[in-house]
Amino acid sequence: GGAAQQVEALSTELQGVKQASGEKIQGLENDLNAANAKAAELEQERDGLKEQVATLSTTLQDAEGGAAQQVEALSTELQGVKQASGEKIQGLENDVNAANAKAAELEQERDGLKEQVGGAAQQVEALNAANAK
Repeated sequence: GGAAQQVEALSTELQGVKQASGEKIQGLENDLNAANAKAAELEQERDGLKEQVATLSTTLQDAEGGAAQQVEALSTELQGVKQASGEKIQGLENDVNAANAKAAELEQERDGLKEQVGGAAQQVEALNAANAK
């Protein structure tokens, strides 16, 4: 009777572990999807900034036919945009790296949970086998 009770308790515990790890894995996958979506959004923003720099560069070239003062002003503006977009791109790359690091961490955590579930399942099987004798 005691072994049967133990098997029942372990079986219940295994169900709990399976459910909790399933929910945890789902949460981790959701986090990973959100990080990937954010990274795609940041890359789009970066591309937009690069386009702005190219446009301003063209504007600057067109202005060369105009007054030296106008060219100087545009040059200064362009430098500001390039610096700002460079900083923005660096920030976006840092965000993407952070998202990738988080994803790797989440995958490790998920693998650990899968191992726990596997171990618990083996214990229950061993107890069931011992019980069957």
